Amino acid sequence: MKLDIQFEALWRNVAQMGAENCGIDIGKVWSDEDLNFDTQLSTTGIEIDLSDVVIDEGLLSYNERQVLLFIPEHNPQYKPIEDVITQPIKGNRFHVADCEMLERMRAKNRYERYKVINNISGKFPVYGISKTGQLLEGEAALIVCKYCLSKLNYKGAQSNPRSKNETAVNFNLQEFFSNYSSLFKYYPKTHIRDVKKGYANDWDKISLRVRSASNFSCGHCNVSLIHHKGLLHTHHINGEKSDNSESNLIPLCADCHRKEPYHDHMHVKHADVQLLNRLRREQGLLEDNDWSKVFKYADPACHGVLLHCQKQGYSAPNVGYEMVNDRGEVIAEFELAWPLNKVAVALHKAEPIAGWTLLGLNDATKFFEQGSR
Repeated sequence: MKLDIQFEALWRNVAQMGAENCGIDIGKVWSDEDLNFDTQLSTTGIEIDLSDVVIDEGLLSYNERQVLLFIPEHNPQYKPIEDVITQPIKGNRFHVADCEMLERMRAKNRYERYKVINNISGKFPVYGISKTGQLLEGEAALIVCKYCLSKLNYKGAQSNPRSKNETAVNFNLQEFFSNYSSLFKYYPKTHIRDVKKGYANDWDKISLRVRSASNFSCGHCNVSLIHHKGLLHTHHINGEKSDNSESNLIPLCADCHRKEPYHDHMHVKHADVQLLNRLRREQGLLEDNDWSKVFKYADPACHGVLLHCQKQGYSAPNVGYEMVNDRGEVIAEFELAWPLNKVAVALHKAEPIAGWTLLGLNDATKFFEQGSR
């Protein structure tokens, strides 16, 4: 039996009290079946009816979890399994988006060869017939599909072939999943498994002291979180969790914290990103919407669209834009907006608004490619 209990009111009180968010969601009581599903999905992958894979803003998801598609079997005639294990560049590519290659595979009725997985280690289970005719199984650090990178304009891959090659070679799945975490309800368990390891036993007290000394303001973006203390964390500047010297600790809001190097394990909920940008705007921190600030404050899931717009010469958009009606009531919030042009980008589906063009991530790049300004 699975219970689905809502704890929104409780978490609002916890946030105001300033308690640390340890990444444990008690809003779901997991059954053994759920736990087995996540374990298998994050290790060996699972075989499903691939028509059940949901395409959300060009990304791939299943059961509200972001997933990858890969083909574990390798044809010995073209890709000897021994070579794939030792030289992954010779193996099958894995997919992170609904790219044109997947469209071709569907057209050829070869789509069912894929499995879904959300293991962020970068190692994929593979198998095939060896050069000696024996079945051989192993793991390989397969390379990401370049068509997927272009589809998302991930790190500018669409407009810069050289960047696309470098991004593919240096692709980091943990960083990728973190960048798009706002789009999905669940985070891969391997992201958060070891997050709390290494902290001092009295870390909560140390963190509260650091945050209190700043009057609960972020050391990077300066947003005041005096009424939302749970969204302010304490960051180890040198990355060493055991070094709690005063010079090594700085208070950072959840958004700035997750954007620090080696913090790709952090999952910041979409609602929290919206709240942080709402507070930044109310406190006058987003008045100058130049490109540097836009990239600093925008949800990382929007960076592919932003890179394209910047390269095409568009003006910098407003971040965390609030749509207000005639009575001064906020009726919608958008990640990015060009108010003069009445164009906005939303990470989650928004209700139509008369006179406005509302875009999802998947539509935004196509829209801006057409030269609409």
